[in-house]
Amino acid sequence: RTAGNYTGPYITGDYDVPWQVWYQNGLLSIDRPHVIKMQGTYDNPGRVKITEKFSMGYGFGFVFELAAGAPYNKYYYNTYFDAVTDLRDRRGSDYRLPASSNLDLRANLKFTIVATEVDLVVIVDNILNSREILAVDQRATDTDGDIFVDSTGDSVFAKPLIRQFPRQVQLGLRVHF
Repeated sequence: RTAGNYTGPYITGDYDVPWQVWYQNGLLSIDRPHVIKMQGTYDNPGRVKITEKFSMGYGFGFVFELAAGAPYNKYYYNTYFDAVTDLRDRRGSDYRLPASSNLDLRANLKFTIVATEVDLVVIVDNILNSREILAVDQRATDTDGDIFVDSTGDSVFAKPLIRQFPRQVQLGLRVHF
């Protein structure tokens, strides 16, 4: 577990905001209690010889990650610091993002022509195109102590700010001579 007492923008929490010290001790935003990572690769050890001067091979691989969601907090407006910095519950105790997963694949074809090797490479990042939430808005109240709302009047608390990047495909060509 990743716990701590990060005091945010204060020089020292003990002197600047002593009423917040108890709340600031808790799980940090990088706490991911369960993470599974797997990766594998295979390269064809024997190339298929097509002619005396031309042969072919292949390879592929994957990277998979599944991680528990990170905790997030509900911050309230602090009139002394004129910022949304106060906690009313222990850090990381009440809210957690959903788990996230990612699967990346890589495949390549290898050609040998005389003494030159040519690799055609395809890499697909986030092949499942999962767009899980990675960060949310943690502001709860505004300067008047009212619920912090956006331009449409909806509460901003826990609205997604960052999601996983979408599926990306990369093509490559590598030549060894």
